[in-house]
Amino acid sequence: MNWFKDARTKTGLSQGAMSDAIGIPVRTIQEWEQGRKDCPAWTKKLILAEVERIKHRMNAWRDVGITATSKHKEVEGVTTFEDKNKNWFQIYYNEDGTVKSARVCYAGTSDDYL
Repeated sequence: MNWFKDARTKTGLSQGAMSDAIGIPVRTIQEWEQGRKDCPAWTKKLILAEVERIKHRMNAWRDVGITATSKHKEVEGVTTFEDKNKNWFQIYYNEDGTVKSARVCYAGTSDDYL
């Protein structure tokens, strides 16, 4: 297995989900994983650091019962998840990627955690 596929597999994300998470086109990911192309060492270092950040966040999500397949969006250190009933859950992060706080909203009421 190559370096990128190994890193992506550890997160449990598909190529498409990883593309969304780190902003690299799916085609580029496919070429890296198939060994047709490679990237500079400095790029690998940045990508692997981002993969570690993603794994940290996904572990925090799992702790509260959220999976990588949940509908979510991430904006400036806040990840928001929404279910089919329009309930939502937000996780706020510190700059180092650790969880700062969380908030959940069910049918118009909200509670803060952490």
